[in-house]
Amino acid sequence: MRNNNNLRIQKDKYGHDKILLPKLGLVKFKTSKKYKELLRKGSDPDNPTAEIKHVTIKKENDKYYAVFNITELYVPWEIIGPRQQLGIDIGCSKLAALSNGQEIPNLDLTLEVDKIIQYQQKMSHTQPGSIRHNEAQRLYNLWTKKLINKRNDYYDKVTSYIVKNSSFVAVQNENIISWKHNKYLSRKLQLNAPRIFMDKLEYKCIWNDVEFIKVPKYFPSTQICSECGKRNHNMSGLRNLGIREWDCPHCHAHHGRDINATKNILNKGLEIVGTTVQ
Repeated sequence: MRNNNNLRIQKDKYGHDKILLPKLGLVKFKTSKKYKELLRKGSDPDNPTAEIKHVTIKKENDKYYAVFNITELYVPWEIIGPRQQLGIDIGCSKLAALSNGQEIPNLDLTLEVDKIIQYQQKMSHTQPGSIRHNEAQRLYNLWTKKLINKRNDYYDKVTSYIVKNSSFVAVQNENIISWKHNKYLSRKLQLNAPRIFMDKLEYKCIWNDVEFIKVPKYFPSTQICSECGKRNHNMSGLRNLGIREWDCPHCHAHHGRDINATKNILNKGLEIVGTTVQ
């Protein structure tokens, strides 16, 4: 529904905030304080910083949702303290490694996965359309939604932390589609969804004027020594994914696989834009 001055948040006779929708009238709703404040700003005709464009009503898992399209004057975050240049290597065993030595672990989704499997099995052992099947379907949808919300919340917090403390971010544009064909990696990929993490990081960098560079996916970041720049061909191929530490055969420097890759990604990203490490 498009907003023809008939979509807004207004109070009912008891003083409670409700959504005014065409033909439906005032409808009660639940949302966070942050988004409720944004809806109030968009409903105020004297406030030029936000405007409600249109709303879509959808039904999902037996619940109704109002999806608002709001244009808002965005103000970049105020950065306090030094900002750093970061290279980021996205992986499967851990969510990401950073060139400053930090490693971001994958989120523990064991409980949600166990519940989803449990209700999948119940659905397979009941007659479609029966009361037990419908209840198992409802709980399956509930735990799937919990998993997605928990993962999105974690990724939002991690990417916000990275962007607030960075002036330059380089990420290797991994060929995640090809990873899915590896039977040892596909399950973790489906569960952790690293592409979602990369997309969130990219748009937050753009919003906050942090330079974001994608290093080509065929750049051999794990095979190059970050100290001498020579390539170690013994690290190539899927068969060597289990090698987490190695010594450079040229300069004998000792490397952790992921941290070394992040340094190479950072150097390659800076080379692409024509600058050097600060």
